[in-house]
Amino acid sequence: MLFVLAVVCGVVYPLVVLGVSQARARDQTDEPLVPVANGTVGSALIVQGFTENRWFHGRTSASGNVISASGRSTLPPSRDQERKAIDDRRAELMRANPDALGTVPEDALTVSPSGQEASVSAAYALWQVPRVAKARHVTELQVRQLIQRHTQEHVAGFLGGPRVNILELNLALGSQPLTR
Repeated sequence: MLFVLAVVCGVVYPLVVLGVSQARARDQTDEPLVPVANGTVGSALIVQGFTENRWFHGRTSASGNVISASGRSTLPPSRDQERKAIDDRRAELMRANPDALGTVPEDALTVSPSGQEASVSAAYALWQVPRVAKARHVTELQVRQLIQRHTQEHVAGFLGGPRVNILELNLALGSQPLTR
């Protein structure tokens, strides 16, 4: 009986679960690489290191570098260290984007849960519009329209909020000639 249970639970069940997941979510189970004309530019599931003002930026990780290491802060938001880190991020973001309206979105201030998150909230993408438009010498309306075209709605119709994949948005931004 021990041998039968070991085979069923240790081999058969994992293979069935893997097969079902591959069949139901084929585009999400294998890492979806993003092709461009001359090769592959990156993965749609892992953040890329965009830091220049002319590109949209992703969330930071607890390691300080968005692509160097996976990891998040284990400090609760109520701790003084975490509050200081959030205040420092807010000040840095405001310096980099002084023309932005409204408050800095929450996901811009907190670190990514995995440190490798490829998407940001639509609110954070929209908050970056003045900086990107100014660096590219285009109107904010053009950049907002591009964000709108690349916004993905709630997962399964009700989970999470509207989000934007930074790699896909930046690829579209770089491939479209936006002119005034």
